[in-house]
Amino acid sequence: MQIQKGTVTATVDNQEITITGLSFIPNIILVRIISDIPTVACSLCWVYTPYARFSTRTDSNGISAGITGTNYYADKGYTKGIARIELVDEGFKFLSTDTSYGPIRQGDQFEWIAIKYE
Repeated sequence: MQIQKGTVTATVDNQEITITGLSFIPNIILVRIISDIPTVACSLCWVYTPYARFSTRTDSNGISAGITGTNYYADKGYTKGIARIELVDEGFKFLSTDTSYGPIRQGDQFEWIAIKYE
């Protein structure tokens, strides 16, 4: 098993964050917010696998507004949903789960881990 992990800080609101320098193509990536964030957003997280991806925020404001998560699924050439986390050359990128609920804000800090199973 290979593992790489790190942290990154957003420099502007609604920034698409790109992580580069991975030494392998991961089977799974997990990203979560670790900084203090306003009460309007209690948690933000992203999960990547080659066939299914998920991003969400957890709090009552988002749930009451109908925001439950952004999902993406791909199988045998069929796709459904919006990929908010995806691979790029030697890394990956992730972006806001929603523009009103779950946006990345300037100063947000994220912890990530990429794993390759062998």
